[in-house]
Amino acid sequence: MTWGSPSSNAWGSPTGSPGSGGGGGGPTTTLIWSVDFSTVADHDFKSTSTLALSGVTFTAENQANQDRFEVAGGILLIEGGESGGYNGSNFLGPQLACDWADLMAYSAGDAYDPEMTYVWRMIMTADSPQPSNSGYEGPFCGIRRNRAVVGMDCHIGVYQANYRAAKGKSTERDNARGNTNVSNPRSFAVKYGQAGASWLVSASDLSGQPPFAGTPINAGYMQNDLNSTGIGITPVPDSLDLSNASSQAYIGCISKVGGSTFQYSKLELHEVG
Repeated sequence: MTWGSPSSNAWGSPTGSPGSGGGGGGPTTTLIWSVDFSTVADHDFKSTSTLALSGVTFTAENQANQDRFEVAGGILLIEGGESGGYNGSNFLGPQLACDWADLMAYSAGDAYDPEMTYVWRMIMTADSPQPSNSGYEGPFCGIRRNRAVVGMDCHIGVYQANYRAAKGKSTERDNARGNTNVSNPRSFAVKYGQAGASWLVSASDLSGQPPFAGTPINAGYMQNDLNSTGIGITPVPDSLDLSNASSQAYIGCISKVGGSTFQYSKLELHEVG
């Protein structure tokens, strides 16, 4: 398989099982973009903030004072050198983001389709540590239009012993990992489409698996902040308007001084509809 190009094999072609898309009158599932860091040459984001991954340019943020923010030995490594969060008005955690429109160039219609559902999946290595319970830290991923606005950031991550599902700014729901059947996650995904959202995790490497695989941590509907001036109210089916030029897909981590080295293995984007 060639990672990053529109797939034409069993993973990327329309699948035949109704549960995972395609066949039986169900939706068609396509793996439209992916990257395996084992195929990526070493790159230090602290010295050069941008890198093309499978044809899409990603840009690092808050990387300068981290101990490590690099691709090395086929793994994306982020290690805390300074504290950085991702909540409310604190978005200082190290992160790597791309324009959503660039990913949509690989979609069936070459652009975002509000009638489709998208699943953005992040997979950690088998050796990536679980967050320390001493101080806030932990990996995260998401799809956002505006992270500081309620209802415009579909986000899943872990910090300490908790999962955090968020929908922008400080609208979030925390759930102890011990309360779920996935206490030590390896795969994370956000699912968004037609104003519906869910947050999925798994203890396994789900690369190439059906897009809705994993355990749902939370689910709900996105809604714009009706009290914010200058924010248009977009009707259903599309509440988080990913056709907006500011929309991004991203990964990263909450960091702390002397924190863990989180290890990222693969990224995937699925389109279902």
